Amino acid sequence: MKINFIAPLVLTLGLIGCSSESSAPAKANESAQTTPAAAPVDETAADKSADKQDNATSTDSKSIPAAFQGTWASTPKDCAPGMESRLAITANELQFLESHADITSVKVISPTHIQTFGKFEGEGEQWEGKPEFQLVAGNKLSMTVDGASTGEPRIKCP
Repeated sequence: MKINFIAPLVLTLGLIGCSSESSAPAKANESAQTTPAAAPVDETAADKSADKQDNATSTDSKSIPAAFQGTWASTPKDCAPGMESRLAITANELQFLESHADITSVKVISPTHIQTFGKFEGEGEQWEGKPEFQLVAGNKLSMTVDGASTGEPRIKCP
């Protein structure tokens, strides 16, 4: 009795396994055939657009555009050295209160939106980061890290 019960069960499971294996590659192949055809066209267009914007706003993709450079803080009072919200941005560096980053490259998304890539160091640790900066209302700087805002936009210090 046990053999009669187990044999059909094994056969059924084997057929199910075979049918799901044979349909999975077909789906993967369908995705592989349709996705790459569309992706290079879109990526190329995006790359050309980013290149035009990069050339219009910065001639060096390793430098932060001048519009983003300067000292930024939450309030005019926080512009003083040693304040927590103070952020100093130069062409190749970000300087926070307890950390700094050497910028290795900059992706210019638009004249008012960039993403920086850099090596950070602070409080005895080192890491790589890619914060994004956006100029808001012409005189404020918004910062995003990993898709999350870091708080209220900063104002440019005098």
